[in-house]
Amino acid sequence: MDESDRLAFCFPSEGFPLYPDVAVLLRESTRPELGHKFLNYLLRPDVAAGVIKGARTASANGSARALLPDDLRNKPTLYPSPEIMTRGEWAMTSTPEIQRLRDRLWTEIKSA
Repeated sequence: MDESDRLAFCFPSEGFPLYPDVAVLLRESTRPELGHKFLNYLLRPDVAAGVIKGARTASANGSARALLPDDLRNKPTLYPSPEIMTRGEWAMTSTPEIQRLRDRLWTEIKSA
């Protein structure tokens, strides 16, 4: 979108889903110390800023955001205003019944 004026982005007034990007260390990991080192590496402000620049995705890492050039740090599609963010909704964990229904419907869609 940065290269074309024929594309635009908007946050629907009706609302929109919010999803976090997460990285976790599995309980069953055979090398947890290596996993912790990697997670700490990803959290370094300079590394997180590089991810933001490369992937053009937002980060909750405020120290990383401070390292961004103005055009990214103030980009409303990456960092919407608090007013816009109030229209976003976090995805909730489904009940087992809802998850079974979702799985069944998704299987029907895929096999159609």
